Amino acid sequence: MLSLTKAEGLYLPAVVHLPLALLGAAGVYVGVVFWVGRTLAELTSLEQKPDDVLAKERAAQRKAIAQALKEGKPMPAAEVVSIPLADDRLGRTFKLLGHWTSVELVEERFLRWNRPLVLALTVMLLLALPGALGGHLAVPVWVGAAIALDGLRRNLRTPPATPKEEPKEPDARPAIVTRPAVAPVIEAIHRDAGPLATGHFGGGPTGAQLSPGTDLKAKRILEELRRELGLDEGLFVHQGLACDAFAARRNVLLTTPPLSGRGTLVDLLVFYALLVEAENVLYVAPDAAAARLAEESFRARAEAARWRWNVNAVNLCGRAGTVDLARAQPGLVFADVGAVHRELCARQREWAPYLAGLGLVVLPDLDAHHGAAGAHLAHVLRRLRRAARVVAPEAASSGAGERARFVGTAAPLFRDLGRFAERIVGRPFLVLGPEVDAAPRPAQTSYFLPAARAAGRK
Repeated sequence: MLSLTKAEGLYLPAVVHLPLALLGAAGVYVGVVFWVGRTLAELTSLEQKPDDVLAKERAAQRKAIAQALKEGKPMPAAEVVSIPLADDRLGRTFKLLGHWTSVELVEERFLRWNRPLVLALTVMLLLALPGALGGHLAVPVWVGAAIALDGLRRNLRTPPATPKEEPKEPDARPAIVTRPAVAPVIEAIHRDAGPLATGHFGGGPTGAQLSPGTDLKAKRILEELRRELGLDEGLFVHQGLACDAFAARRNVLLTTPPLSGRGTLVDLLVFYALLVEAENVLYVAPDAAAARLAEESFRARAEAARWRWNVNAVNLCGRAGTVDLARAQPGLVFADVGAVHRELCARQREWAPYLAGLGLVVLPDLDAHHGAAGAHLAHVLRRLRRAARVVAPEAASSGAGERARFVGTAAPLFRDLGRFAERIVGRPFLVLGPEVDAAPRPAQTSYFLPAARAAGRK
């Protein structure tokens, strides 16, 4: 079907070159559309901070918090904010090229912007190579273009910065100083003046320290959840750290003081798991009354935010066998330890769809499960995790963090709450205690009260 003319030209038949031409034109059109779309996306994001800059700010904020905790200093109140380039013509040009904070520093956006360009120019040079060899294109022009392309390609290879070696702290332990007993002095003051007020404790009231951001993906829904839950200004630092661990599918135990937003954070994570991640949630309350209060609070929040019809919630406390699982599987279950043992663990086949999608287990007031109640909870949770592995072995074998995350809260009244939670659940926990509490604190006053005298003693 191929033929050579007298002028020795190679011509393809119409049935061959027409589909090839249409295919080539379609490929060029699709490539141009994608390139224009990405260009418009970059142009519309000029006034927004790129993701890599936000990640650097969050990393710097976390490093400052860790350094403050290490040195025993108050946590930094000011956020780490990158100063962008000037908003003039030159500054906008460099922003278009991927530079946000510095002209000399090459950021990730520069690489994302120039990799497709370098690839396209490389393909064009390879296609133009036969023309240069045949004399249809000036060889110096082709060589100059190749040198310029090689320079642009080398600019994409940014060597990593040399890591700074942190100075090692000396392992010198301070000598133990023996302090005199304070009890005799306090007892003498009590005898003379009664209860003693020590004044403000902790340096007076402090303001809130907000988190620079979280690693949760659905930013828009997260903003709506924050507004509905009363967190208009943003999350506190300890709440942001908990959200980062939640996004990394890690177990979290929050042991911050009262009025630090523990309950609000739990509600936020429950709504996020239900509405964004489409995973089932189990709320294990200490008793039936606490489960009923938690259910009423959830339904009130869902009705106020118009999410009532999006989530099917049930309470298993005192309702053995009353849930019609054949009609609809719930997404949120409130229960105490006995209900979990009686319903979820004993009727695994009927609850198989719910257990297969279980992604979050909430354990509020974990410190209330001590003694025999704690041992009972530990056995029930191990049986629950085993049932979830049986109904969904593929999800259990994945290595992307915890299959079912555990989020617990506890009052900071006892030591080693992290080890206590790990013994109860059987999985490692990230403990966020009072040392990272960033909620606003009012002025505190402490009192030393005299001990009550026994009856019949003077």
